[in-house]
Amino acid sequence: MDEARSNRPEDWVKPEVERVAVPAATVVLVRNAIDGDGGIEVLLARRNSKIYFAGGAWVFPGGRIDAEDHGPSFAGDHFDETHA
Repeated sequence: MDEARSNRPEDWVKPEVERVAVPAATVVLVRNAIDGDGGIEVLLARRNSKIYFAGGAWVFPGGRIDAEDHGPSFAGDHFDETHA
């Protein structure tokens, strides 16, 4: 029977599978609104609508941390190069 059409809750439960946490990070950028009304603005990105998980959703920028990504000390080491 198709699980989506089953009326029995025991058919809805998937077998236990060991899950491994994936290192990830996100960035939340907030600033005072430029219109001066005392509000705030928050940076969001829109996910590609063609991807399976949360396609088209508005999200905070971020994602999986890859081995090639720089650590937190990188920004401090390159402050003079990156700070405007």
